[in-house]
Amino acid sequence: AINNTNKDKSFMLFLMVISGFETSNRTFWRESCLHIEEFTNPYLKSAFDFLLASVVINSPRDGFSLVEPNIFSTILNSEISLVDKICFACLYLDDNQLNSFLNSRKNICTDNGDLEGLILTGLAGGVDLLQNYINNTSDIQTA
Repeated sequence: AINNTNKDKSFMLFLMVISGFETSNRTFWRESCLHIEEFTNPYLKSAFDFLLASVVINSPRDGFSLVEPNIFSTILNSEISLVDKICFACLYLDDNQLNSFLNSRKNICTDNGDLEGLILTGLAGGVDLLQNYINNTSDIQTA
């Protein structure tokens, strides 16, 4: 049973929105959905933004072409987890963009002491990251 919480309403709205995505008239779908801003879940918002920025063309490789060039930075700077951002980047960025993104994220995580960045630095390369985490939180046990 679905409760009447904002979380459930947001999910139901997302289901309704993506159900119309498979229709043949994507331009109408895009214009109809352009002003929806009710997604509070960062994953639903990122998926919605990605669909909203894409339009289908007859491409043998992926079947779609992005019409909004800033969609990658929007998703890669959203509140989804770093691991999911890395997966998205691996799928959709070219090699130079991917390398730049990974290096940038590694530096940001190291500077901020963000433990999620250990996936990029590894333990051997994460000494500075761990030191910054301890400096910021005084939490030696977690580090």
